[in-house]
Order: sequence, then C-alpha cells, then structure tokens
Amino acid sequence: MNIRLDVVVNDIVGMTGTKIITEFIAGERSGKKLAQHRHYNCRKSEEEITKALPYNGRNDYLFALKQEWNTYLHLQKQIQDVDAEIKKLMEDIINNDDNKKQHVATKKPHKRKNKNTIEGTDMNQVAYQYFEGIDLRWVLKIDSHQNFHNFLEIMKNFRTHLNDY
Repeated sequence: MNIRLDVVVNDIVGMTGTKIITEFIAGERSGKKLAQHRHYNCRKSEEEITKALPYNGRNDYLFALKQEWNTYLHLQKQIQDVDAEIKKLMEDIINNDDNKKQHVATKKPHKRKNKNTIEGTDMNQVAYQYFEGIDLRWVLKIDSHQNFHNFLEIMKNFRTHLNDY
C-alpha cells in the first residue's frame, strides 16, 4: 500500500486523516484526489500529501487497514457510550444533592475546547459541583508547599467522595 499518511499529517485520526482514510477505504485510490481532503489548518500542502499517498495495489494491506479502521471506529463508539453513562451518573449525583447543585463555577475568559472531554458537557462545572465548590483548575499551579498541601486535601476529599459510591 505504501501510504505514508503519518508523515504528512500530525494526527491521522484528525479531520484530514479521517477523511483521507475513509475515502481510501471507500475506493478512492488517487493520491491527488485524496489530498483534496486536506483541512486548511494542515501544515503540509496538497502536493506534499499527494506524494505521501501512492497506492501499490496490495489488497492484503487494504484488508488489514479496513479491519483496523473498523476497530478504531468501534472503540470510539464504546468511548462515546461510556462518556454518556458517566455524564448521566454525574448528573444524577449532582441533581440528587442540593448542596452540590448550588455551586456554580466561574467561567474562564478564554477557554480552549478540549476534544477529549464529554461532548456537550462543561466538565469544569460538573467537577466544581461534584466536589462541592472546590475548583480543580488551580491544581496545575502547585508551586509552593501550601498549594501542595491543598492539593493533598483535594485528593483526600476525592477519595472520600468515591467511597460514598
């Protein structure tokens, strides 16, 4: 197959990589046509992507790619199902506890979107409510003995909360 998508795309399961793999599996073999699926943020040009996508006609490799891609898609679906269940459980815990419901986290002025969180859920708000007003976002700023002590207190509370369920 000799397709070297990993050489020209940083994240092969990002927007560009996903479109190219999907089209390749669907039957498109032209590197030039596949390269047209390049997202505008991709650093490599269409010409560079085209050079990295020659197909050598090995159907055994194509079969293996299809198997791996289907496995990847299945696992992504499983992750979505787990995320939905976590979201439901967290909402149930928070909604059944008046003390947890009352807490509202302050919004960050410029929050970057995290593609690894549960879709459609403000995890900062959920964590703030779940831990009854403890803002976990500041934990990254452990730069003194006092902050480290505070971090240990949070972890102790976290363990206590887990033991409740």
